[in-house]
Amino acid sequence: MSVRRIAAILVPLRDGTRLATDVYLPDRSGGPWPALLRRTPAGSGPESAAQQLAAGGYAVINQDVRGRYRSEGDFNAEREGTDGSDTIAWVRAQPWCNGKVGMYGPSYMAWTRFAAAQQHPPGVNCLFVTVGDHARPQSAQSEQPHHADAPDHIAVPTCLVGGWFDRLLAGTIASYQALVANAPDKRAARAHRLIIGPWGHSPHAAPSAASGAAADADLDLRDVQRRWFDHWLRQPDPDFDLEPPLRYYTMGANAWRTCCKWPPGGVTSTPYYLHGPADRAAHRANARGTLSHRSPTWDPPQRCTTDPHRTAPGEAGDDALSFTGEPLTTPLEVTGPVQAVLYAASSTPDTDCTVTLLDVQPDGRMLTVCAGVAGARSHDAGQDNPAPLQPERVYRFAVDLLSTSYLFRPGHRLRVDISSNNCPQQTIYHDALRPSHLLLPVIDS
Repeated sequence: MSVRRIAAILVPLRDGTRLATDVYLPDRSGGPWPALLRRTPAGSGPESAAQQLAAGGYAVINQDVRGRYRSEGDFNAEREGTDGSDTIAWVRAQPWCNGKVGMYGPSYMAWTRFAAAQQHPPGVNCLFVTVGDHARPQSAQSEQPHHADAPDHIAVPTCLVGGWFDRLLAGTIASYQALVANAPDKRAARAHRLIIGPWGHSPHAAPSAASGAAADADLDLRDVQRRWFDHWLRQPDPDFDLEPPLRYYTMGANAWRTCCKWPPGGVTSTPYYLHGPADRAAHRANARGTLSHRSPTWDPPQRCTTDPHRTAPGEAGDDALSFTGEPLTTPLEVTGPVQAVLYAASSTPDTDCTVTLLDVQPDGRMLTVCAGVAGARSHDAGQDNPAPLQPERVYRFAVDLLSTSYLFRPGHRLRVDISSNNCPQQTIYHDALRPSHLLLPVIDS
């Protein structure tokens, strides 16, 4: 079906600023149609997804946000709420719109949607959020989000899509949980959806073989999005309320699974303790250690010596400590948040500590399961009030490795790599008083 594009409309806002806007309409009679709004800082030129949605019977609006590309004004993330609300009012006043509006788009565009929805503009029926969350960017010049209050003023059904290797995964999950927790009733809570797949910040990219995902991990998100909008903006699907609200891909098992809450039921937070090398004489810098359920007793610490000029943050190798478990005799399925608790001392007042969980296959190949980075200065005070470390003093660090869903098969081994940057020497302790460990969300068998 052909689509008609009306380009470079200048939509006026309440302060007189005009935003460049492209409109895609079905090239046929039968309107007015429900509208889908996408507000972006990345340029809203001709776009195949908009054309596809319009061909399906929607009026699709792509807009450059304030101060970006063809739009007037200065880029300001704080204005996305009122700018979005003004745009929605303009859309609903057009003869080609039937008054119903949905919003979509990835990354920073999640903020443009949540900010507008918090204004409670009439006519917004649903949101579709891809690899993003409700957090306000730190500044108008940055698209890096920080933690924000839960979106408790958003009542419209929202579908969030995240990736196991996406840097915004924690915020995506937190946004979903906040929406459910603040829903007025159970029916409204079940209207929200969460999908997590084996991708990074680009869910439309093919899943990487390095993630352990099979070819069936691919998900037609455009079809999922179209079905979401059809249900809320056109014809309700009678089977919609019967579907579990969460869908996630378990790597290693190579299967999509569903559940009704996150993390799913039947999960036990299980510690895996770090131990030094079996050979006591091998307690030299960067020696290889072991990983097991066994609680540590007396075990001398290990030193991680780093060359900051050679190793990038998160890069394993000779500059990392590694701890590897014995080959598994039964399957081990891990689904949910992963955390590392480290007792460590640093030779510098600050460093970033990276922890990576890997799957060591029987042939020696290794796949990254999940990873996390923590700034050592934030060991106690938190990100908002960091304090310098006292060199060689032992601190307790909690490192968030985000979340995952992964099946370790029999014969495979778990491995943990620990590295730091800008730190000539870091010491990891793993004894009875300072039991460094990994906390894995193990699915009960």
